[in-house]
Amino acid sequence: MKTKEWIRWLLAVSPMVVVCGCRTAPTLGEAPDPPMVPVSCTIDLMAEGRALLEPFSIMTVTEPRRTSDRLGVAGLLVVHTDTSFGDGDGYAAFDLACPYEWPSVVALRVGQSGTMEAVCPKCGTVYDLTFGAGLPKEGKSSYPLWQYRVTVRDTFLEITNNGYFGH
Repeated sequence: MKTKEWIRWLLAVSPMVVVCGCRTAPTLGEAPDPPMVPVSCTIDLMAEGRALLEPFSIMTVTEPRRTSDRLGVAGLLVVHTDTSFGDGDGYAAFDLACPYEWPSVVALRVGQSGTMEAVCPKCGTVYDLTFGAGLPKEGKSSYPLWQYRVTVRDTFLEITNNGYFGH
């Protein structure tokens, strides 16, 4: 290819590469990609996580307890479901941020009235946590909660994203 042809080709293709390669931020209510934030937290089921030994229980982690703790966008929501459902031997972990309100960070309220639900105080979406899927059951959102990996090792729950986002 001659130099002039090469330059013409480059000028013709460059705008397509730029347009196709750029992503815009989601608008409110549009299905967002999970933010790539660090998540790393270990919960000792014989200490601070003792309440999670009971099936159908909920725990939130909003403050780091160890210097190595990384809690995602708005903190972690950890649930113990019926052990026949979900990954992590019946445990599931989600971000406390409402995905519908993203990129605004609105933390969910959980465990109201002893239910296995999380509610967004802004959009009003109610997320069902019963089976460890974090699916919306009523409200504006149709997007599931951002889910993180849970690994059970002896009496410890290890919660990470490791490039994994259940979505």
